Amino acid sequence: MRRTLALMARALDRQGVGLVMPDLPGMGEHHIGANRVGISDIETASNLLSDALTSQGRPVLVAGFRAACLFDLLPGASANWRFAPEPGDRLVRTLLRTEMPEESTATHAFINGQLVSRAFLDDMARLPLPNPARLRTLRLATDRAEADHHVEASPLWRHAEPGEDPALAELLAGDILNWAVTCGIS
Repeated sequence: MRRTLALMARALDRQGVGLVMPDLPGMGEHHIGANRVGISDIETASNLLSDALTSQGRPVLVAGFRAACLFDLLPGASANWRFAPEPGDRLVRTLLRTEMPEESTATHAFINGQLVSRAFLDDMARLPLPNPARLRTLRLATDRAEADHHVEASPLWRHAEPGEDPALAELLAGDILNWAVTCGIS
């Protein structure tokens, strides 16, 4: 999914849209890894990022994908856009289906090649999706949950091997840009 998001970011950049794709705690190359991240770490980092962006006096649209939507209600954001959001309990259930018990411990689950704190998973399971005032939601066509638009694409987060979907990246970039214009952000 991250490769497709990078393609999407490049498509937005070609349209003159500035964006930030942060590695929040527990993700990517962040120094706080999944084995010791807490919900408050992600909330603090998200709020600091929001403060830095809104202090420049420019409107901010938050685009959230999957689990990131749990943390996308940022102070100062003008609007929110989401792709395939899920409440914490559903995300954790999906993650735990991939757990490798032989590699797990009492305090950490081995999921997708990394140890994840069970305390973090317990806390995440209790998180509902926030309800921002201005929101647009896209979901896969196979997802029957309510959305503003359903798109034909493969659930990249379920693929065993990394991949990318250039057509999906272009579609998402176009939808984000249209939403930003609708909200008077661009």
